[in-house]
Amino acid sequence: MKKSILFLSLLFIGVSCESDDNSKPDPGDPLFESEYTPLKSLNELNSTYVYYGAKIGSRPFGAIASSNCLSKNTFSTFISGSNDFFSKDSIVFQSYLQDKVKGECAVDFIRTLRKVKLVEEGKMYADIHDFSYEEVKVNYQDKITGEFLDSIRIDTIKNVYFEGNIDIGVQGGYLRVEDKFSRYNGKDKVYQYFKKR
Repeated sequence: MKKSILFLSLLFIGVSCESDDNSKPDPGDPLFESEYTPLKSLNELNSTYVYYGAKIGSRPFGAIASSNCLSKNTFSTFISGSNDFFSKDSIVFQSYLQDKVKGECAVDFIRTLRKVKLVEEGKMYADIHDFSYEEVKVNYQDKITGEFLDSIRIDTIKNVYFEGNIDIGVQGGYLRVEDKFSRYNGKDKVYQYFKKR
């Protein structure tokens, strides 16, 4: 009995000391807990952004290593396009992965967010579909280069993945977008973070 009590006492002291040595304050989720500013105008998006990381459900934010092909993912806006045929209400998301044969980063898939409009601060409407090109015959002079074009390539709808509102804003200096355009198919809400290129 005394040996059992002594053993339990030593075990308790050992566990107490161990928990004291490892007790560090929980860092929490500094990026996700930083101030969030809902997007007030689509004009704030006139740029190309590169993927920085994601927040999935209750898990803390995770940044992506620059050596990972996902770090090449882009979120490009065409709110103010350069010619009449480039849709001025579109955002293109381009995702990369590592080519197993060549070992290089290659485009995995491209999705277009179309009919983009801000329905209220921090809420952007979009329909999201696969991005593919179709050649269209035109007789058009580019306003910037002056070049005459007899055909252009425009994107066409193949498969609609989502239609509705997406949370969008700025948090911790990064563009934060609710993920409805990647291949994530879990139940948790996901936010992707992008930095301006």
